Amino acid sequence: MRILVVDDHEIVRRGVRSLLSAEPNFHVCGEAMDGRDAIEQAQLLKPDAIVMDISMPNLNGLEAARELRRILPHTKILILSQHNLPQMIKQALDSGANGYVVKSAISTELVSALNRLELGDIERVDEFKGVDENVDVQEIIQRSRVFEQALHEASERLRLAQQVARVGTFEFNVKTGVNRWTPELESLYGLQPGAFAGTQTAWEQMIHPEDRLATISKLDAAANGSGFESEWRVVWPDGSVHWLLGRAFLFKEDAGRSERWVGVNIDITERKRAEEENKKLLRLLDLTFDAIVIRDNKDQVRYWNHGAQEIYGWTANEAFGNVTHTLLKTTFPEPLENIFAALQKAGRWQGQLTHSSRSGERLTVLSRWGLLEDWESGEQWVLETNTDITTRKPSDASHHVKNHSEFPIKALIVRDGSG
Repeated sequence: MRILVVDDHEIVRRGVRSLLSAEPNFHVCGEAMDGRDAIEQAQLLKPDAIVMDISMPNLNGLEAARELRRILPHTKILILSQHNLPQMIKQALDSGANGYVVKSAISTELVSALNRLELGDIERVDEFKGVDENVDVQEIIQRSRVFEQALHEASERLRLAQQVARVGTFEFNVKTGVNRWTPELESLYGLQPGAFAGTQTAWEQMIHPEDRLATISKLDAAANGSGFESEWRVVWPDGSVHWLLGRAFLFKEDAGRSERWVGVNIDITERKRAEEENKKLLRLLDLTFDAIVIRDNKDQVRYWNHGAQEIYGWTANEAFGNVTHTLLKTTFPEPLENIFAALQKAGRWQGQLTHSSRSGERLTVLSRWGLLEDWESGEQWVLETNTDITTRKPSDASHHVKNHSEFPIKALIVRDGSG
């Protein structure tokens, strides 16, 4: 059966298309966004059936049904509506529709209603005898149209927000295996709107082969609980690789059986690339013979390179979180508060310090500090570079300090995964 789907809301059309795509006997041959568009598309495509909303701009579903019945008398018309009123159902059938499905029951009733129409099981108008004829159906449609317009505007704002934030939403029906995707989510997989067939398999095949099994296994394991969160790579049709963060919640029936997943995918490619750049930077810092230490505003170690391990003896894991001055038993050339005041004023400081290694050996180091403030968090970070000058002559050490004072000290900030 070739079916034309008519609704002014793209998300409804997409949901109906996804639902029908799982049925081998149904083929959605086209879509229309209002009554006039439906008439034009129907004349062009000659569908076997039309699934059509009532409340639409330009020409509503009831008016379009009358015209479609006139020009295409053999095409079956199935009306969709949010109203479950006998008066509305009778009005739809009087307008030439062959059937009526309430939108809240689309997932359970639409396929069976189309199957009945295909078999010629047409609803009978006389089943609605006794219905109050004084109800103003047109007023109901108009009120519905105002409500749907407000809903459409809210949906459009949400869609634009998702585009800007690179976020897409989905719903996966556990029973039928049908996925419903927003266009924003499909774009995260490098696809045009409607490119997915709406099945779970289509989504799985887009996952990077190295991440596919782990991601699917984690999703299966989450089916025993209620929530899911994971990161994975996807391979776009052009071969490029992108990172996504997925979060989903599992809804269950009253009996406790899984019903559907509802969730979001978020593009985290830029974050992942930044993390990789930070890792490269940290590997480069490990190549220097100097000790490089990054301290937070409490003077606790946040980074400790390989040079620091070689000079002082503590590994990065052992040093992390310790106050440097306590760990190294630092002897300062002047009161520490004076050094901090100079650092705050100039943004840098350098001088000779005496440190103790893990073995208890006293070391003389040329220490250079650079200060950086993170304006977003208000936190301050210190990059400390220490060169071991223990074996040098005092005159060499002082000359070394003098020369280095001519050069600016660069400060950098390295964030961990928590931001």
